[in-house]
Amino acid sequence: MPCRKRKEEAQATACYSWPVMVGVALNFIIGTGCLSLSKTTGNVSVVVTLLTTTAACFLVIAYGLCFPDLLARSFALLRAGWGPEKLRDRVLLPNSESAGVKNGGETCMNTSTSLQSQDIMRTENAGLGVGQYSDPNYEISTEIELRGSELAQMYLGQGGFYVYQIMNIIYLFTALWSYGSVIGSSLASVVPFTLLPDYKKNGPNDGSWSCENASKPGYPEYCVQAYAIWVCICMVTSCILIFVDLARQKIVQTFFTICRFVALALVIIFTAVAWVQSPTFTSYDGRKSVTPIVPGTEPVVGVSALASTGGQMSSIIFCQMCHQAYPGIIRPVKREHHKRLNLALYLTYVFTGLITVIFLFFCGTYLGPYSQAPATLNFKNWTGRKGDTWITQNTQNLTQEGYAKAISIIILILPPVYLFASVPNNAMTLAANIITFFPLRLQKKLYVVIPINLLSIIPALVLSIVVRDFGTIIDFGGLTGFAILILIGVMQLRSMKICKKVFAADKQKTIHTNCFHSVPLLVTAFVVCGIGCLMAIFSLLVTAIGER
Repeated sequence: MPCRKRKEEAQATACYSWPVMVGVALNFIIGTGCLSLSKTTGNVSVVVTLLTTTAACFLVIAYGLCFPDLLARSFALLRAGWGPEKLRDRVLLPNSESAGVKNGGETCMNTSTSLQSQDIMRTENAGLGVGQYSDPNYEISTEIELRGSELAQMYLGQGGFYVYQIMNIIYLFTALWSYGSVIGSSLASVVPFTLLPDYKKNGPNDGSWSCENASKPGYPEYCVQAYAIWVCICMVTSCILIFVDLARQKIVQTFFTICRFVALALVIIFTAVAWVQSPTFTSYDGRKSVTPIVPGTEPVVGVSALASTGGQMSSIIFCQMCHQAYPGIIRPVKREHHKRLNLALYLTYVFTGLITVIFLFFCGTYLGPYSQAPATLNFKNWTGRKGDTWITQNTQNLTQEGYAKAISIIILILPPVYLFASVPNNAMTLAANIITFFPLRLQKKLYVVIPINLLSIIPALVLSIVVRDFGTIIDFGGLTGFAILILIGVMQLRSMKICKKVFAADKQKTIHTNCFHSVPLLVTAFVVCGIGCLMAIFSLLVTAIGER
């Protein structure tokens, strides 16, 4: 009995307050995607950036706010006897492990309706006509998580389940792909591998190490080799760590979360310092990286500008996406705080919107089109002196001030540090999504689990060695983000339509229903999302044929 009790306590998840939910959501959202944004502003203009930012933020807020209402409607429909039998049984007949969760004296329990009365409601109302179910229970369970894929199956059928899962898999694959790019390019730029045969043959005569831009065609072969070595090191460590549940190591995860926010803060702060020292950012190849104010001026026009606009919107979507994780984030929120779920999401997007705006308009206006992505790589050439702030290929005699060198190393090292832990964690989620395609009898077999875990890491990191352009990777990830948002919108509309059929006319709204759940606004979001998706596809095509 004591062993069983310890096992149940280990599996338990404590409820948390709505402010904690904001922190958890921010930890999911804020990451490497932000580091690609500053370059996109220089590629279009400040005016176009304002338009794309408004459109993208509208989409993520509108579809993010769908989740409390969507989950509430889904639980009410399942309690009323509508939906797949497997989901109905999970909600109406939960097992003993979900009857209540205790942790630190806190009980996380859904007590509004007894199991017996729920079963009676299901039986009595199974044959009711349209609108005759008069007392829907819209409470979101704190024990049972309705995953996004299950909601897709509930409202879109088995086909919707497969489409949603495939989009999730591609999105997570892209995230791992981008992690490999950041790890390889960051560490290759700061840690010299002067013993490489190609460096001895073709490297600089003065023994210096310069690996400036992994996405450029002229990236030296010894830099490619150093980049690949770091990605392979990450691959090996991740293939080991994926079999260790890092999510339970709270201290380690807290440390990596701090590293993430410190890295972003340092980029913002020292971009401001560099701006004071020198009004214009100069890239390593000597180009003045000035961001245009209006469309049609330098640096890009025509097809390239349109493609860059699509890429920018895609990047903003990617860096603010957390929607597929919201069911798991919302579930542990205390019942008495459910009425503040919308407020929690508003505050989440105020903060992420602020970070997005800072990187787009502040860092982007200064660093401009000729800067590197991720933005951290630019600080490799920051001297820290007024006037001659940036080292270029024509001014390689310039040296960094001691404090500037220390800061640049910290900025370059921090992203790989926290990403080394993020790779196995995200790979676990990717593997869990892939395993859902296998029959239930095979999903826990080691001969299935082990290969799937390894396959969730190796292909993405190998691809990051072949395709190193961080901006292109983020653009591709944003494209799958558009698809996930569209599916969420369809599920929201379907849930509203079904509730109108099943529930009485005065019982068709939840405590979470607001203006973002109106049909005209959701249709508008569909149109904006569709246009953004087409522009993102166009951006990737232009990049693929080399016109951008």
